Amino acid sequence: MVIGITGGIGSGKSVVSRVLRCNGCRVYDCDSAAKRLMSESKSIRKDIIGCVGLGAYTHDGNLDKAYLASKIFNDSDLRLAVNGIVHSAVKKDIEKKISELFTPFFIESAILASSGLAELCEKIWLIDAPFDVKVKRVMERDHLDEEDVLKRIETQKKESEALPKDKIVILMNDGTSPVLIKLLENIGKHNNIETLCLKKF
Repeated sequence: MVIGITGGIGSGKSVVSRVLRCNGCRVYDCDSAAKRLMSESKSIRKDIIGCVGLGAYTHDGNLDKAYLASKIFNDSDLRLAVNGIVHSAVKKDIEKKISELFTPFFIESAILASSGLAELCEKIWLIDAPFDVKVKRVMERDHLDEEDVLKRIETQKKESEALPKDKIVILMNDGTSPVLIKLLENIGKHNNIETLCLKKF
C-alpha cells in the first residue's frame, strides 16, 4: 500500500507528514529527496549541466540554485526539461524503495499529478483547509500579503484538479479537530495500522 499525501499551499500537508512520522510511519518527502538526488547523483548532475550549462553547480560540487532558477524562470521548455530529469529520478528512487522494502509507506509531494507519482499511489490523501485558514497560515508563515497568497493558491489549482478522482480521500486540516484521529481512521480503512506504522526511512 502506497498512499500519496498532497495539498495546496497552506493546507498543512507537512503537518500531516510530521504527525505520521512521529507515529512511526514511513514518509518519503519528495522535496528533500529531489534536493538530495540533485546533489549526489552523477547522472542527474550530468543531465542538468547538459540542459543549463556548467554554472548549474559550484566548483565544490553543490547545486547553484540561484543560477538554475535564473535559467529556467522565463524558459518554459528548459524548466520542463529540468523538471523531467528530477521527477524521473525521484520516481525511480521511490520505485527502488518499494521493491526493496516490500512494506507500505507514504509519498508527500505538492505535485503528485504533474510528476507522475500519482500512478504509484493506491490512495491519495488530499489535505485541505477552509480558504480563509489557508490564506492566514501562509501570510503568517511566509510573511506575504494577501494578494500574493491568493496568486499562489490560484496557480496550484490545476495540480489538484489533475489528480485521479477515484483515488482521492479529502482530509480537512482546519486546526480545530485533532489531525491524528482522522489519519488513523483513514489508515484503518486502507490497511492494518501495524503494517503502515513502521520505522522511518
